[in-house]
Amino acid sequence: MEKEPTNSKHDNLNLAKYFTMLTPAYTTRKNSYNLQFHIHGYTDLFYLIIDLLKTAMLAIDGLEANNVKDVGREQYIGSLLKVIEKLIPIDEAALLDELHEQFWDERRESDKDDVEAKT
Repeated sequence: MEKEPTNSKHDNLNLAKYFTMLTPAYTTRKNSYNLQFHIHGYTDLFYLIIDLLKTAMLAIDGLEANNVKDVGREQYIGSLLKVIEKLIPIDEAALLDELHEQFWDERRESDKDDVEAKT
């Protein structure tokens, strides 16, 4: 009995609707994917980071309180902390620093103008 040839391209198109969560991160590297999830802005992101940090702290406290040396649990906490690290918006923090500096420069200039206007 001869096997029917399959249309690989057609099969891939049918499967594409199921593989939506992980998208290739690099076109030149295999086994590296992006995972995308939606948040409602920076405030939501910061609350998410805080919640994840609190979860990690509670897990660490639990390990210390029970004097547990379980490598598996420590790896889970380490993985959680790596996710948290990637969520921190470092580039945006640099922008906040610039805006903060600009705000105070303008404030100092305005205060200086007010003093000069009074004299």
